[in-house]
Amino acid sequence: MRCAKMHGVDLAGVIAVDSAIMPKELTELLPPPPKSSMQKKRGDPAGCESERLAMEARFKLMPPQPCDNTWALDYVAEHSVEQNAEGLWQFKIDPERSSRMRMHWPGNVDPALEAEALWLQLRGLTCRLAMCYGEHSMMFTNPDVVDFMRNELGQHSAATGGAMVPIVKIPACQHHVMFDQPIALVAFLLGTIAEWERVDSKVDPRSKL
Repeated sequence: MRCAKMHGVDLAGVIAVDSAIMPKELTELLPPPPKSSMQKKRGDPAGCESERLAMEARFKLMPPQPCDNTWALDYVAEHSVEQNAEGLWQFKIDPERSSRMRMHWPGNVDPALEAEALWLQLRGLTCRLAMCYGEHSMMFTNPDVVDFMRNELGQHSAATGGAMVPIVKIPACQHHVMFDQPIALVAFLLGTIAEWERVDSKVDPRSKL
């Protein structure tokens, strides 16, 4: 969502997957971004293993949830490790991710950066937007979240089509939609892109007169 807000003029559109934008009063009830064992500095021996398989076995979803499609989890785990100069295996991580999230978290927002707060991310978008979320996602358990997002889009983001932005619920999945329902997610992505391409290629018949 921050990418859409910061770089919208350079993008044809953004598709957000289970990215909840909540009203301030709900956002303030959220716990801080978790610190996991994966969020260590790259090269830190405490976050490394001598064997690749041992490192892959430590891979986990965050936030944690069950995953029946273990083949998908195994694939991502396999491609989420790398060998450092010392020959130890470590996760491919962004060590600054957690600190960047905390900058925009409730209680940490500088008044001068209020416009960048989590609850204002749908304001002033300059590119198209489509959204989907998991039916059982912890981010969308409160029905007020979707209502708030539709209202924000309708009032403050005319460039995106406002309230016409699709916000689609994907059945039988939690936060990590790509693991729970990969085929349904791909169908949503392809359908959205196809519609954007159709709109972009549409020619006004009057232009031929």
